[in-house]
Order: sequence, then structure tokens, then C-alpha cells
Amino acid sequence: MRMTCAVLIWLLLVLSAGHAQASKRVALVIGNDSYVTLPGLRNAGKDARDVASKLEGLGFEVILRLNAGERAMGRALAEFEGRLSGGDAGLVYFAGHGVQVDGRNWLIPSDARVEDEEDLPYEAVDASDFLTRMERAGAPVNIVILDACRDNPLPKRKRSGARGLAVTAPPSVKGIAMLYSAGPGEAAADGPPGGNGLFTGELLKLLDRPGLTIEQVFKQTAREVNQATRGRQTPWINASLTGDFYFASASAASVPAASAAAPSTGLYKDALFWQSIQNSRDASLYQAYLTQFPNGIFATLARAKIASLTGEAAAALSPPTSAAEPAAPLPTYTVTDGRETKWVSGRGTVNVRSGPGTDSPVVGRLGGGEEVSVTGHAEGTEWVRVALADGGAGFVYSPLLGNTKPAPDRSIGLQAGTIFRDCANALVATSDESVPGGVFCGPELVVIPPGNFMMGSTEYASEQPVHKVDIGYRFAVGRYEVTQSEWRLVMGTDPSNFKGDDRPVENVTWDDAQEFIGKLNARTGRKYRLLTESEWEYVARAGTRTKYPWGNDIGRGNANCRSCGSRWDGKETAPVGSFRANGFGLYDLHGNVREWVEDCYNDNYAGAPINGSANTTGDCNMRVQRGSSWYNDPLKLGSAYRFRGDIVYRYDIVGFRIARTL
Repeated sequence: MRMTCAVLIWLLLVLSAGHAQASKRVALVIGNDSYVTLPGLRNAGKDARDVASKLEGLGFEVILRLNAGERAMGRALAEFEGRLSGGDAGLVYFAGHGVQVDGRNWLIPSDARVEDEEDLPYEAVDASDFLTRMERAGAPVNIVILDACRDNPLPKRKRSGARGLAVTAPPSVKGIAMLYSAGPGEAAADGPPGGNGLFTGELLKLLDRPGLTIEQVFKQTAREVNQATRGRQTPWINASLTGDFYFASASAASVPAASAAAPSTGLYKDALFWQSIQNSRDASLYQAYLTQFPNGIFATLARAKIASLTGEAAAALSPPTSAAEPAAPLPTYTVTDGRETKWVSGRGTVNVRSGPGTDSPVVGRLGGGEEVSVTGHAEGTEWVRVALADGGAGFVYSPLLGNTKPAPDRSIGLQAGTIFRDCANALVATSDESVPGGVFCGPELVVIPPGNFMMGSTEYASEQPVHKVDIGYRFAVGRYEVTQSEWRLVMGTDPSNFKGDDRPVENVTWDDAQEFIGKLNARTGRKYRLLTESEWEYVARAGTRTKYPWGNDIGRGNANCRSCGSRWDGKETAPVGSFRANGFGLYDLHGNVREWVEDCYNDNYAGAPINGSANTTGDCNMRVQRGSSWYNDPLKLGSAYRFRGDIVYRYDIVGFRIARTL
């Protein structure tokens, strides 16, 4: 993933090299990579841990906080201010989400519920708070590093919400340096999963290099980043310094062992130990280094060396395999004769294989609902032998066959507005029909007629251009959002935060929803799916053109949202069906939980499909969410309002409903 990641560094530098090495140094390091409502980050936590380890080795007292919420960040800043008071050098490092709006840089706590820019003053931390704390502490050297601005994860609703962090005017203090990891509007490269981000990774290589001034550290870091990205990422520097500051003095690599008794020579002992083992192939020596210097300058390298060496040792114990080795023979089996008639469950096809196992070649296929003559059973397996139309025989996995002839798909002839359920063995049961005991049935569906509508609105750029969509087919949509009892019946678990059988399931990713749908398809023989974005707005509007299906004002008691007038507002989900249905007979399309849809996210509707199909271009790691939630304010409940969400992250404000084409 490419990210717009700006690192802003403010420095007030007035001390000489010798004085700085003996000074009191305090650092606050924060790394947030898990978020409640924003996509998680790949490198922020590791970046923070490695920066903290490096700074400890350089003589800093380090306060480390990972995945810090708003309260934890505030308390850490207060602790930092107190410990820095009377000190000589202070440093703050933050890695995580950051957003600029109207020229202000906002840092996002891990527990922030940020849906768009309007939430930032209430949920985020103003980056200028760091300098305010440092100025009050009165230390003569102040360093703030913000590895905090990635691709803006919020919907682009304000023209002022540009990419990257804002290039702000220098604070009113003397001797200052400012460094951004990428120029304004540039995209900064991410690092590999489990590794460091590109900029911080290069910075870490240089922080402890002896004899470099802080300006040299930053300039060399900038040069390495520029070269690594072939000029696509050029860190931006603005400096006006009054003195020299060294993270590590020129003597750090050559101090004699006799100086170890000095108060600040732990760094030198660390370096000497490492120099004596750095080319060794003995993992126990690197473990000895970690035992003596668990947070040393080279701790990360030591762990990597151990992992590499122990991995090599394990690989050496595994005998190589030869491509010339013969394949293992297929297992033998015994077939017990027996005759009975079965039917292929569902509407899909099943494979017939030459033997009882998926390793056997396919010799034929059977269609959904087809009658099958079973002639025997492979002992010790769940495979049965079946007769083929050409007189031959093959094997079928028995759970794919049923004991009764599947009912025809009656949903094809149902009228618009009919409520029905798909059940096991292809049974279709309308709301006025009973289902035999013990038969599995899926969620209630409502038949939706074909039609057309004007999609989008002129309120936000992400909802434009307004365009006509023609849906020339009938389809069925879940009457309610998928409930926890329905989820548990299929999946066997319940991930929801707000428990209740008739409440919507939440805390599910887009991938979780797809897994549920796949299992539901297997049990009913149907082909369920998520709604497309245009289908969702079509059924949400249900023939209306107003902001909400009930009018242009939010009113009272129409939905579950913040300030919607229900007893669940802003606190929790409501049981499905707690509010009146819309014109198509569907419930809770507005509020309660946001709903995953099929489409990849795009910033607007330029080039979007106009026939009801899903948009499969754009950022497909981010999918569209519709319908708003119990947490959102009324402005976000409109029929046209759009959200985006990372497909692998779970939120207690997001669920889904199902659909299928008839």
C-alpha cells in the first residue's frame, strides 16, 4: 500500500556535542497501528518499538506507548512534560494516522471514532500540543518527529483536506529544523509487513552513527529515501539551527573498556560488545548480547541474526526432496455394494471422480437436482459409487447428495414484495408457509422489482456526478441486516460487541461476510452475495428522491443514530426491525450498523456502472459501506451518503445484509 506519510521534525538546538552526551534526555514514543474506525497500519508499531530501543541505547529515558487511545496519549504527554522539566533534551516520536485539514495537523488516537473531517477536533490530537508541552517543560533542546500522515483514510468531503501533513509555519522559538518524509502532495513508500516504514527505516540506520550532527543524520536519511524511491519521494527540509547536537559522539565506537565506570558509557559498552560478535555464526553470542543489552542499539539486529541462524539450522536438518522421487501411490479402497436413489443437492454441479478422493481425476459431472443411482460405498470414507449415463461408474462425495428430490426454485415466480426464505434441499418457503422441523433456512428475503433511479446527490463531491442507474432485473434482498442468531447458525460463533440474537451481527470484515455467504450458499444451494452499491441505494430510496426515505428532515424515532430520538442513540445497536419498514418492506437501511457492499471504493462516481453491477475497479482493498450506524450523526444517514472501509478490519458499527439475483 502506498501512503502519504509525512514526518515533521521541530528542533531547538543550543548545546555542544560534549554537553549533549552527558545531558538528561527524555523521549516520548507513540506507535498506533490498530484503530477502531480507521484502517490498520503495517509498520507504525514496529517503527515505534525500534525507535524507542534505539533512543534508549543513546541515553534517552523513554516513555513508550503502543496503540494509545486519546486518554492514554494525553496522560503520556503529561508524564513526558513532568519528566522533561529541568532536563536538557526532549524528543517526541509519533507513528500512526494523521490528517491535515484547514492547515492543521491532527494525530489520530487508536480509539478515535473518526468518520470524516468534522470529527477531528473532538476525537484527534492537534500536533501543536507536543510543542506546547515542550515549551512549558523548558528544555533547551526539543525534537518532535511525526511519522503520521498516510493516505487520508477519510472520505474526501472538504477541499481543504489535502494529502499529507500541512507545511506549517515554524513555531516562535529559536534554532529550529523541520523535516518531512515526503514533499507536500507526494506519496511516501510503505515498508514490508512486520518491517519498518521506508523513511523511519532509513532514519534508524543513521541515528546512532558516531560523529554525525543531527542535520547530517536527517540530510543523509533524505538522500537515502530519495534514491530508494528513484526520486518519487523527496523529503522536504527547512532548518535554522543555533548549535550542534549529536545523537552519538565521534568517540562512541572507540571508547576504551576502562571508561565503563563513567555514568553515561553504557552506550560504549554496548558498541564494543557488538563489534566483538557482529560477524559470528553462533546464535548464542547474539542471545548473550540481548541478555546484557535487552534494549541496546543493536537489539533489533541481534534478534534478526538469531532468527536467521536458527532458521538456517532448522533448514539443514530437513532432508532435500528430489524431483525424481516417484509419486506416492493412490490409496487402496474397498467398495461395499448397495443400491439407492439420491439427488444432487442445490442448483450447482458436482464432480464425479474415478476414485474416492479429490486427488482422483474428474470423469463426469452431475447437475443440481439431478437424480443419482448410488451402487456402492467406499468403506472408511464419505464417498459413494454412482452409475453414469454412459454405463460407467464414478465416485461422488456423499454430503453433496440428498435423500429427497429438491423442490423447484419457486422464488423465480414470486411477486415483488413477497417475503420468503431459502431452505436446505432447495426448499423455498414464503412467510405464510411453515417449514418442516429440523430443516435449515436462511434469512428472510424480500423480492425487489426492476426499475431505475437517480443515484447520488450534489451535497458532497464523493456522491457526484448524479447519474441514472437502470436495474433491469428482479432480485431479492435481506429483509433485515444479518442477525447474530443467523450468523451463529451458519458460523458457530458470534463476534459482536453488543450481544442479542435479534441484533445485527457486527465486528465482521468484508472477508468475514463473504465467508458467511459461501457457507450459506452451500447449505441452501443458492447463490447469495452482497448488494452492489447502486442496488443498495435503489432499495434504500425505495422510489423516493428526498435525503431520507421519510423526507428531508431526520425527524424523531425513524432510525438508530446519534440524536435520532431512539433509546439506543449513540450507545449501541438496536434489535432489527425496531423502526418502520421502507417502501420496499426493508428495515434498518439507515442507522443501526453500516453495511458492506460489493464495490471497490472510488472517490466519486466517474465511470461507475449504470446497470446495477458492482464497480470492480479502484481501491479493492477498501470497499464501500452504506447506511450509517448507531454512532453516526444524522448528516451521515442520507440515502446517498458513502463510507469506505478496509476489508480486513472489524468495527462494532459495521455489519451487512445479503442479496441474490432471481
